[in-house]
Amino acid sequence: MPLNLAREIEKLRVRLEEYVEASQSLTNKLKTCMERLRELNTILEELERNPDNVKLRDALRLRDALSAHGEMHHEESHILESYAALLTAVEEKIRKATGTLEQR
Repeated sequence: MPLNLAREIEKLRVRLEEYVEASQSLTNKLKTCMERLRELNTILEELERNPDNVKLRDALRLRDALSAHGEMHHEESHILESYAALLTAVEEKIRKATGTLEQR
């Protein structure tokens, strides 16, 4: 089935936007995670000094950062898929323009 080059370019544009958004989300979550790790370190140091006066709830958000990282890679896979579709669409367009019907 012939691919529409304009459609594939638009799909790549959308996927790139989603990838950038996922990447920014990952960056923000990693920054939050680092801050939480600093807080956790402070809490643990306090725990060493005074074991009865420490609350560990919500000290670590590494799971959120890892989830964002996975989402970024998911979006990256869509971009790679778009690259392949774009190459196929360009090749088909060139063949049509040049009258070359041979397939590799």
